[in-house]
Amino acid sequence: MVNQENFPQIPWGVFVRMQRAADEYERIAILAAWVLQTTPEAVADMPARQVLDAFQRAMESVEPDPTTTRSDGSAGSP
Repeated sequence: MVNQENFPQIPWGVFVRMQRAADEYERIAILAAWVLQTTPEAVADMPARQVLDAFQRAMESVEPDPTTTRSDGSAGSP
């Protein structure tokens, strides 16, 4: 579990930018930039490992959406 005091949930503005992103690479850059407290444009010049580590930290901080969690098996099961 991630310490929520040290790593807050994604702000609404970051979420909206992610929803408007053209592709997955842009979404990764937006999240990595948020974690690294920089711009997505600055992320483009960083080492891939640093960007991916920042993206992973962002994903670990997000709590699962309870509306999308399924505990009853596949969608077609009774």
